[in-house]
Amino acid sequence: MTMKLMFRNAMSLMLPLVTAVACSRPEPATRFTFDDVPPGFTTLRQLRSTYTLRNTTGTPIPGASLWVYVPVQETSYQALKSVEFSHPALLQKGMAQVVVELPPYGTKLVRVDFDVMQAAEAQVASVDAEDFLRPSPVVEATHPDVVARAKELKKDNVLATARAIHEFVAGHVREGGYDTTERGALYALQNQSGDCSEYSSLFVALARAAGVPSRRVSGYFCEGPCRNQNYHTWAEFHDGERWRLVDSQNKRFDVQTAGYVALELNEETVEAPLLGRHRFAVVVPGAGPEGGPVAVETQTTID
Repeated sequence: MTMKLMFRNAMSLMLPLVTAVACSRPEPATRFTFDDVPPGFTTLRQLRSTYTLRNTTGTPIPGASLWVYVPVQETSYQALKSVEFSHPALLQKGMAQVVVELPPYGTKLVRVDFDVMQAAEAQVASVDAEDFLRPSPVVEATHPDVVARAKELKKDNVLATARAIHEFVAGHVREGGYDTTERGALYALQNQSGDCSEYSSLFVALARAAGVPSRRVSGYFCEGPCRNQNYHTWAEFHDGERWRLVDSQNKRFDVQTAGYVALELNEETVEAPLLGRHRFAVVVPGAGPEGGPVAVETQTTID
């Protein structure tokens, strides 16, 4: 899939990002379009997010960076069509950076619009299986307890194995309430508790231990009106041809995926400054990792 970049204001092509942000004129919007969306992706989903950044001090902030996730460019059920920002922006490894100038006690409203095409049925996607069989800090696929349980659950084929693992996780783990701490698969296995992160981590760890390529995915799960609280983590396994969606917390296996919009392939795209964060981060030069003197209010809707 190729990408095309267009600026609403052609003059911005001749200006570096920070210079364009620092000028007093309205900042030009930035739009990225992605060519060659495969023909199987026919349903449009539109994500609309706003971020209100507020300087809580009497000192101007010339370069506050808002970092946000960009929807995954292509999975078996999703293809990214376009991204538009109300301010100059840069794309980088599944993330976008928007730099704004904040006057003393001033605010700036940043709008981010994503158009995503979805497929009614999972599309063919080739993978390097070895990349999705390795352990990670929260997917302890080689721990003896995980390996032993996976051996018990393994069946004669990939689909049956994945279903058995899903049914085990859905019945084994209890809702522990939302927790910002990533406790991982081993915690969920041993303590039988967790939120969506632990459900997905345990499924992926057991699947990998059983030889089934799998990964964790985060984004929005919305069957009706979508809001910030609909941010969620689920899993996918590869059946040899396609990625299949599994949401053990909601007891959904290989389901129709229209309600899911993927923003993070957790172990593939998460880097600083979004490492360990969901949805967004604000970075201010010289301030701490929590955005320092910048307060943020955000709202997301999906049509």
